[in-house]
Amino acid sequence: MSLLPDRFDEAQEAKIRDPNRAIAIYKEIIHTESSEDEAVKVQENAIYALGELYVEQRRAAEIKTLMTEIRPFFAQLPKARTAKIVRTLIDLVEKIPGTAELQIELCKDSIEWCKQEKRTFLRLRVETRLAALYLEQKKFQLGLDLLHALTREVKRLDDKLLLVEIHLVESKLHFQLRSIAKAKAALTAARTL
Repeated sequence: MSLLPDRFDEAQEAKIRDPNRAIAIYKEIIHTESSEDEAVKVQENAIYALGELYVEQRRAAEIKTLMTEIRPFFAQLPKARTAKIVRTLIDLVEKIPGTAELQIELCKDSIEWCKQEKRTFLRLRVETRLAALYLEQKKFQLGLDLLHALTREVKRLDDKLLLVEIHLVESKLHFQLRSIAKAKAALTAARTL
């Protein structure tokens, strides 16, 4: 499968001159059936490059479509790499101004997919991200409700790093609601982990 790296280089060159051609080449690379390690790495890089190209062109809806199109590809990857790709694509949407609602929709869609595929750790991280987005959108109660259920589950799994992140978001939410005592309690909980 030495053809994929050549096609990837061709897409990289076409990105500046003809972005639509680059998009077509990236999609071709992504949808190529292959189980070789080198080919899978090239496909993963093509996903990142395509996402970056969509950001440059401010095409957030295309990133959402890409996320659903590549789900069959995730079956070939380890769960950690799948999680990295999903989180990276959500982060890419954030770079485009005015896409907060789309980010929330993307997170909810990803959470549903994670539940179907039984990808608990990715789901927990995306739910934490969703709570942070609720904070940005000033939907404080939705964020708090999500975090309360999330806190219990993460404590049971004993993921200290994620628990600290959850407590920090919770603190920010309580602070915005002018509940200073609860904000301090969340910070103290984060500090004692």
